[in-house]
Amino acid sequence: MIVWFNNVYLLAAVIDFGMQIAFGTIAVIKQTEKFYDLVGSATFIIVSILGCSIGSYHPAKVIQCVCICLWATKLGAFLFYRVIQSGSDKRFDRVKKKPLAFYLWWMIQGSWVYANLLPSLIMFTFKENREPIISPQSVAGWAIFAAGLIFETVADIQKTRFRNTPANKGRFISTGLWSVSRHPNYFGEIVLWFGLFISAAAYFQTSWSFFSIFCPVSAAMLICFISGIPLLEKSGMERWGNDADYAEYVHNTGVLIPFLNCCECTPLPSKDLLISEASSGNAEGNNVFDEGVFKEGGDPFRGGRDPFKVTSEEDDGMEDVQLESAKQV
Repeated sequence: MIVWFNNVYLLAAVIDFGMQIAFGTIAVIKQTEKFYDLVGSATFIIVSILGCSIGSYHPAKVIQCVCICLWATKLGAFLFYRVIQSGSDKRFDRVKKKPLAFYLWWMIQGSWVYANLLPSLIMFTFKENREPIISPQSVAGWAIFAAGLIFETVADIQKTRFRNTPANKGRFISTGLWSVSRHPNYFGEIVLWFGLFISAAAYFQTSWSFFSIFCPVSAAMLICFISGIPLLEKSGMERWGNDADYAEYVHNTGVLIPFLNCCECTPLPSKDLLISEASSGNAEGNNVFDEGVFKEGGDPFRGGRDPFKVTSEEDDGMEDVQLESAKQV
């Protein structure tokens, strides 16, 4: 058993940010982003294994660690494959030429890793004097994690296959899981981290430990209201805003939770108005964003605010790379 420190939180911080500093320095010098996601995934795996190795053995710790490593391996392989195929990651086209800004992205990644792992790190400090047993609550949490991981993986595979079909070039996906949710991969991502919190919470030994629920909650809020869904909704509207089929898809498909189309992370234009303008745009060759619907002075949005006043360099691949959902700002 490898033990560098007796404090799992200190060990996690040293390894986590040490890796970001080391590889971030190389990335800044080389002006490359190709191993950014791979390092993030590797950090999850290394910190989890070393954290789990501290203290007494418990099978629940091992299972929790395996779950994290399984997810991180899937994530790292998927994103690394994507960046190698495309040749670059559009998120970093400009920022990688600005050393301080690029370095900040690496520190944000370190914070994202630590925040997501915190409930599990607390679990790894658990000590039990009697014969180790598996809590039914943990089993339920791992089942939720598995469901979320499967959901996210299937959504990613469906999106990749759709994009790799030449006939679908320039089109939006509305089949498979994407027919019941506009962001099914995000839904799976949120579910799996709540599952890991539930499994970890079964072994919390202080009431303060339960405050770590803010880790999966804050990650979900970031995805839903700041860096994930709002940017992608903006990007989708800008690309297909003159497509009446897209207007129908947006208003008939839930933004996140499958089959639930009663709430939005960002207010949407009036359905009739959007479809009307989309049809007009198709006829005249214009995008609804260029013609009166979203111009200043109009208020077609429920809730009265324009959710698209966000600057972003989004492209077709944004939905995949933002799995990193929680670490983007």
